[in-house]
Amino acid sequence: MKILIDRVRIINFRSLKNVEIGLEPLTLLVGVNNSGKTSFLRALNLALGIERKIVSQEDLFIDKDGNQQAEKAIIVDIRIIPVNGNFQRIKEFDEKWASEFGKDIQPDDSGEFFAFRTRYSFQGQKDETRAERFFIRNWENQDIAENDKLSALLDAIPLYFIDAQRDLLEDLKVRNSYFGKLAAQIKFNENKLKEIEEQLDQLNETTVESADVLRHLKLKLEELNQAVHTKGKGVEITPFPKRIRDLHKGLKIHFQDNDSEMFGLEYHGMGTRSWASILSFKAYASWEENPENPEKKEPYHPLLALEEPESHLHPNAQRQLYNQLKNMQGQKIISTHSPYIAGQAELHEIRHFFKGTDETKINPIELGYDKKLSETETRLTSAHPSKKVELEREIKSLKDSKREFLRKYRNVIMNTRGELLFARVLVFCEGETEEQALPIFAEKYFGTSIFNLGVNIISVNGYESYSPFITIANSLNISWFIFSDGEDKAINSILKTFIEMNADIEKIVSLPNQYNFEQYLLAKYADDIKMAIAEYLSGNSKAEQFISNKRQEVDNWDKEKIESFMEDRKTKLSPLYANKILSTYQDERMIPNEIKLLFVLICKELNIESPLEKNWKRRILLKTLNCIISRKKENEITGTLG
Repeated sequence: MKILIDRVRIINFRSLKNVEIGLEPLTLLVGVNNSGKTSFLRALNLALGIERKIVSQEDLFIDKDGNQQAEKAIIVDIRIIPVNGNFQRIKEFDEKWASEFGKDIQPDDSGEFFAFRTRYSFQGQKDETRAERFFIRNWENQDIAENDKLSALLDAIPLYFIDAQRDLLEDLKVRNSYFGKLAAQIKFNENKLKEIEEQLDQLNETTVESADVLRHLKLKLEELNQAVHTKGKGVEITPFPKRIRDLHKGLKIHFQDNDSEMFGLEYHGMGTRSWASILSFKAYASWEENPENPEKKEPYHPLLALEEPESHLHPNAQRQLYNQLKNMQGQKIISTHSPYIAGQAELHEIRHFFKGTDETKINPIELGYDKKLSETETRLTSAHPSKKVELEREIKSLKDSKREFLRKYRNVIMNTRGELLFARVLVFCEGETEEQALPIFAEKYFGTSIFNLGVNIISVNGYESYSPFITIANSLNISWFIFSDGEDKAINSILKTFIEMNADIEKIVSLPNQYNFEQYLLAKYADDIKMAIAEYLSGNSKAEQFISNKRQEVDNWDKEKIESFMEDRKTKLSPLYANKILSTYQDERMIPNEIKLLFVLICKELNIESPLEKNWKRRILLKTLNCIISRKKENEITGTLG
């Protein structure tokens, strides 16, 4: 039998004013930078971490107006439940865990649970804290009786925190690293110890006597004997550890990549060293319950709080990380910015972090299918026979819809569009043309790459495919917009989706006159489009006459031929169109109207102002002022002449 930390509640720690989330055997924390993921891991470390906890009043939550909560205390609540091999909750803890948690185990409607609160209270204006632990009688009721002191020991559920700066090369030097802790446990019986140390003495002596340089160095260093007047052996050079207790200090890791020579870890990149550091934790955690370990821990449920396992690793290596992490000992809570790792995760394993204003909010991905299924199945049990066929049909439809969504989520969204989990705003469009062209216009409008603003533009590959993307965005509370073609079939499909999902119609920006994206640009910027096509046909040619001939050739094309050419080469030409339009115009024409409307909505959502809009306003203001000054001068001249 196993246990699982299934609920965590954190109050008044950094940006975590009051959050509660469920955890899985492996939980991925995703979201933009500074959204609270590291704070969450560090709060868990305050409650269960094996290292010394250091907190200060700067860790207390402060709202946007600079105010702290009335109670100067950090609270971390943790609930643990018994589970079977498939991590499904069962009624009771087994004998070992029941003995570990003792009388602090409590009952609820689903069976037994063990929950406790860790509270750090600050004394006065100083950073001195008072750390206390209480058991929790009722998880839903956050009130704790002061006399409900925790009696259970928590040694069997240690949390190991590994930050993003890990490096096994550095771990080799530090005794309290996971590698150092494991290496320090090297032990032999007394007879074997004596035998090995005698062999080490002989090895050191032979090495020094066989090396002219070492023998010469020892001879010169023996002058210390005269200066210090020692009565002992004096100077001794030991290329190898002299005592087994120091063996871990000389341990080195070598790694051979393909057919190359075996190199020490210091000659490998940070990606290899970072992942090797995580694997040293895996070795340490599994050794703690290994039958060969004389100090084996039982029961034992380690937790790994890991920051950014993808650090320094290339995309293919990142894709392989998920299964390795999942197969690690114990429970894992992992923060990541990698769409390659998040793309391998199951839907229920992801927790999305975002900041609405000054505090962090955390969302799981909830689709609503399970709730509807449960409600419908409940209705079926008590339904009149005449209604049962209809309800059974509804249940089948819900199951089919859920299955289809999960298929699209896995095959369409996460395998190719995992970056949407890390966005502040999402723009969904129909095809790759918009996906390539919009970021180019956006960089000019916003004065920076749109991705720097946390905005992702994502092609859904067809106007009938918006629904799963919108479902994910809504579930994660990520703002989103649709930039749609104007064709009737596209608009009608989107409107049907919006009605089914009860979505806000103002989130749609559609092109006019039933245009698709290429037709829209051609209608507004025909000359610029023709020039871009001519440049494309000219390739890298520098011959002016050849380029001129291509321009004249394209000028003679009719509208149908141009549209056909654009349609056949969408992805190749769309960046050329955007760059040509931007280089041709200096006024508001450089950003097509409907695209500008989309960008205005994004500005409003992010509460920012476009530097390009500022410049346009400034130019209009200067033009207006110049007109006023000119009129004033004309009036003065007219008055003088009069």
